Amino acid sequence: MHRLRQGILLSAIAVLPGLCAAQQPPVSDTISISSEVASTWQENGTNVIAFSSPVQIELDSAKMSADGAVIWVSNPRGIVPDSRYVEIALIGNATLEHGTARRTGDRLFVTAQVRGSIRMDTRERLTQDASDSELFDVASALRDQIGFSLRTETGQWRMPRPSPFVEQPQVRRIPTTPAEPVQTQVNLQVEKGYRIRLPDETIAVVVDQGLKVTIRTGEGQLTHLSAQRGVVFTTLKDISAEEEMESGSRFHDSIEAVYLEGDVRIVTIPKDGSRPDSRLEANEAFYEVATDRAVLTNAVMHTIDPGSQVPIVVRASTLKQLSKEPDRAEYRVRNTTLTTSSFLTPSYSIAAEKAYVRQVDRGDWFGTRTSFSSTHNTLRLFGVPVLWLPYVGGTITERGFPLRGVEIGSNGSFGFFTKTEWGLFESMGRVPPRDVDASFNVDYLSKRGPAFGIDANYRGSSISDTTGEPESYFGKLRSYFVYDEGEDDLGGNRRDVNPPDFMRGRLRWEHQQFLPDNWQVQLRTSWISDATFLEEYFPSEFRSIEPQETSAYIKRQWNTEAVYLL
Repeated sequence: MHRLRQGILLSAIAVLPGLCAAQQPPVSDTISISSEVASTWQENGTNVIAFSSPVQIELDSAKMSADGAVIWVSNPRGIVPDSRYVEIALIGNATLEHGTARRTGDRLFVTAQVRGSIRMDTRERLTQDASDSELFDVASALRDQIGFSLRTETGQWRMPRPSPFVEQPQVRRIPTTPAEPVQTQVNLQVEKGYRIRLPDETIAVVVDQGLKVTIRTGEGQLTHLSAQRGVVFTTLKDISAEEEMESGSRFHDSIEAVYLEGDVRIVTIPKDGSRPDSRLEANEAFYEVATDRAVLTNAVMHTIDPGSQVPIVVRASTLKQLSKEPDRAEYRVRNTTLTTSSFLTPSYSIAAEKAYVRQVDRGDWFGTRTSFSSTHNTLRLFGVPVLWLPYVGGTITERGFPLRGVEIGSNGSFGFFTKTEWGLFESMGRVPPRDVDASFNVDYLSKRGPAFGIDANYRGSSISDTTGEPESYFGKLRSYFVYDEGEDDLGGNRRDVNPPDFMRGRLRWEHQQFLPDNWQVQLRTSWISDATFLEEYFPSEFRSIEPQETSAYIKRQWNTEAVYLL
């Protein structure tokens, strides 16, 4: 566990996107898929569908599209009865629309549960294994890193990062022999341009229109650069090499730097998916090919947290990319703004005059370690500064920081409120158990009072010593308590309700266990302080169909027969 040296506030909000807890996917009645060509096969009892052509997917409340996709359909135990679990990897120009929200990116991963049939509208459906295709390799890596990896032997799946349900990675060992030099391949595309000779006798290409550069580092990492115009610098000096610009590889290999101007875009796709894709936009940029160093003006950096898929946006007047390797990255920015919103004036943001960020993947349980320092920092709400700190710095880790989320707002029912979520084990300075994710909430509502709650998710599996059959279980705990000095405003023509007691709250526990010989047990208990508490504080849960009750359900099912007790 690493302590912050100074300035907890900035680091807390900076790591907000990476510490959102994963949730079980929603249930849809139908799913419709439209594409030209589909390949279907089975993999360890899971149905796999690959779409190598543009695809459109519709759920009850979501629409998706991409240049290609891979879908895994399974029937794990523990989900809603008579439903299937669907994992969708969208590859290339991916778009996800859910209500009024819209998310785009080069790769997106979506999960859902579907009760009804899966309808496919395709011109050609092939029954063949396409697991050796590049599309499947990219989608499978995305699924392993971000999505749910199903354990077919137990019917359970592991949660995406940063949940502690992820298998702890092995610590990488430093090789004793020198590493092989990394090969870099460069490809240049120009719509309109001409060659010139610089004072040092080297040849450069002045591009008037349509500049595109693709850099492949090692075996997999790709960097795409594009702009309206620019200059390409090479190390070639002999005149005969000029003739190889369009056809020969010697010219491409000699490119050492690129100046880009006008609608500059730099997209980096990591080799193994260990980090999300990053997208840089700027007015001008200078990129050094051999070292991956870059300088950008009026820059906007877009990336996505790999655990929660929440977007992260950084704006800066000047951004210097000092290095960018598979396991580390280093940036220096000036006049920067950090937020999770793509709007020019976000609801909340952190602004700093100068900042330095260094990320290193240490290969241990804590994941990527981020060291940062910044000066003249301000917390802003809708562009208005509300708090100033002269200096903020420290070190945070991908999973080890105790603060998971902060929410600041105001409404008519609660007044001005501050809500925080903390990791329970992280706050005690301990590494969380692999199959337990526990957190607690500390809130303050100006019209109501202080509030506190504990939430937990757990799961596990084992093999019976007597029968050799697998056993598995999972469950969750939800609690929330508030010292309430206000009234419940239930809306409409209903009168405001005075709570019967100042101390109000709820407690709910659910547990499901699969036993040998086809037995399963479901336990549920619920306590609510009064009739209107749930409707006032958790309206979506109040309107759901799940009963708030105490019950025990025991069932044994084999073949076409079943015996149960409720």
